[in-house]
Amino acid sequence: KKELSLHQMVDRAVKCIASKIDKSAEQTIIAGRGSAAINTGDGSVATNTGYQSVATNAGDQSAAGVSGFGSVAASLGAQGKAKAAEGGAIVLCYRNSEGNIIHIRASRVGDNGVKPDTWYVLNANGEFEEADD
Repeated sequence: KKELSLHQMVDRAVKCIASKIDKSAEQTIIAGRGSAAINTGDGSVATNTGYQSVATNAGDQSAAGVSGFGSVAASLGAQGKAKAAEGGAIVLCYRNSEGNIIHIRASRVGDNGVKPDTWYVLNANGEFEEADD
């Protein structure tokens, strides 16, 4: 028997989950305080579990999610979605058919109707809407 630290347990859990992810789409999963997961591919996923961390996506139809307190999820491509845990924040863009930014909006979880651990998109009016999972 061997005792594991919390960091070791999280690291092993992330590696286990990452080994089961479909590698056909660009995806990044990071665990660690103050860490950053950044993707630029269309349909990509960036997930971060560390406190005060950032998950960012610039690709169209991409997703950014964070679960650490004080973390930010930003999805900046067309039809992107984002979610954050309690104490976190999200940033989303709405783009027209040419890819131009029409709206960009940020919110802390708990403000502007943004609920924790819920996927959001930005609609044509620049308002947060719950996304279809």
